[in-house]
Order: sequence, then C-alpha cells, then structure tokens
Amino acid sequence: MHNMAYYQANKVADANGVIENADQLIADDIAKFSDTLSDVFSNLLKPVVDFVLFSVRMAMRMGAWGPLGMYSWFAVATVISTTVRQPPPPRS
Repeated sequence: MHNMAYYQANKVADANGVIENADQLIADDIAKFSDTLSDVFSNLLKPVVDFVLFSVRMAMRMGAWGPLGMYSWFAVATVISTTVRQPPPPRS
C-alpha cells in the first residue's frame, strides 16, 4: 500500500500548506458517510422486508390464494385506474 492515497483532503490549507485536524475531518466524513449509507439501506430494505413478511404471514393464515388474490387485485385496479383517468392538461 505504499504511495496509495485512500483519502484526498480537499480543504484549503493554511499559508504553510498544513491542514489542521485532518484526522478529525476524516473521522467526521466517515461518520457522515455511514449515516447516509444506513439511511439508504433502511429506505430500500424496509419496504422489501415488510412486503415479504406481510405476504408470508398472510399466506400462513389464508393460504396461497390470499396474497395472490390481493396482488392480482392491485394489478387489475392499477390497469383500470390508468385507463380511466383523464390525461393531464397540456403544458403551456
């Protein structure tokens, strides 16, 4: 790993070319990155997990026709609502 830069500081250095508290800046950036990444994963994975768990629990109580019927109805309702709704007015 000799001569390999994994983090490039883009802060303006002082007159001597020294960036003060560079280690704290890196640690702060890592914390910000981790928070952002956890938000992305929670926003993506929570709906998927909810969908799977809800479908499994419904299938356990109602059989396979419960979730299949519900999701079929969602598909039919989507097709009906998209064909029936009025087109948006033209932009000026």
